[in-house]
Amino acid sequence: MDLFTLFLIAMGFVLIFINLASLYIFKIIPSLKTNYKLNNEPLVSIIIPAKYEKENIEKCLSSILSLEYSNKEIIVVAGDEETKAVAEKFKNVKVIKEPPLPQGWIGKNWACYIGYKNSKGDYLLFTDADTIHSKETLNLAVAKCEEENIGLLTLVPGLIMESKWVKSFLPIIGQFIVIYTLAPYTNKDNTKFVFGNGQFLLFKRSVYEKIGTHEAVKKDIIEDIHLAKLVKQNGYKVRVYNGLNLLRVRMYRNLKEMIQGWSKNLYLGLGAKIYYLIIAILLLTIIYLFPFITLFYSLFYYNYTNLFIWSLIINIFYIFRFGIIYYKLNVNINYAFQYFISIILFIYLLLRSYNMYKKGIIWKGRIYKLST
Repeated sequence: MDLFTLFLIAMGFVLIFINLASLYIFKIIPSLKTNYKLNNEPLVSIIIPAKYEKENIEKCLSSILSLEYSNKEIIVVAGDEETKAVAEKFKNVKVIKEPPLPQGWIGKNWACYIGYKNSKGDYLLFTDADTIHSKETLNLAVAKCEEENIGLLTLVPGLIMESKWVKSFLPIIGQFIVIYTLAPYTNKDNTKFVFGNGQFLLFKRSVYEKIGTHEAVKKDIIEDIHLAKLVKQNGYKVRVYNGLNLLRVRMYRNLKEMIQGWSKNLYLGLGAKIYYLIIAILLLTIIYLFPFITLFYSLFYYNYTNLFIWSLIINIFYIFRFGIIYYKLNVNINYAFQYFISIILFIYLLLRSYNMYKKGIIWKGRIYKLST
């Protein structure tokens, strides 16, 4: 056996191990379950920052009003008149027009802060306008917080996907974020790993105020991770749970929205460090694109039979590997056959995110200059 074949075998084992470890990390996020019974429901303030969300806010509020949790107040901080008009059609919903944005604040963080200032709850649930909540979600979450004295509880949601591009790409990038942050290890209090999802952040009010509220992260685009980090740094429990069947999110309706949305925060998610960006692109290329490229290369050079067999095995493994993720998210597993397209799109979005960061991030009609 020549050295080249040995190298291929060794590299194949490494790639398979990396991906099995990735699937394991995704698998070990615990489901939100509890037998704890709430004798008295603490008041929960549900705060929804909503700008240009007229197409989503109605379904979101309908699901929240249907929650099997009676002691709640619902606060919508509306950033535009059309969203405000839709929200005002609902009874038992307090609708606040978002005040002018002060200098130094990110729009969503400001809206969340305004919602907090107008709330009375013992718990604060910050959730997005594109979410749909199952009836039992809030009761389970509050009961779990009461049972284990949790300062911040967050969920990994299910995804509502309609566009083919969204179905192809969103499951892959979502899984990579869970892996990159090592999200399940947030639940270990003796580690520095931390994860937060702004689509569902349930705080004890006292903990939220102790860490400085959204004012402490007023300049942060990725405020959810930073809030979770502050909670953990202050000695409170942060818990992440699998909420695929408890919370569903329609993040993007089409490719254009998805490109714009991910471009605003991918580079920031890498700490806005150019060397992390380079490492991420190299890893994605070596781990996922290299086997695909070598498969086609070996088809035209018959002297590379071993390379062809190796590439074929790795690509078949990747189809199964991504097929599992699509299956778990109720997406047609046939999308796994084009996994390489999503990886190429991922690399493009990383580069676009870097470019947007340097020029200024445009989001919800506002421009944020973050680069110095």
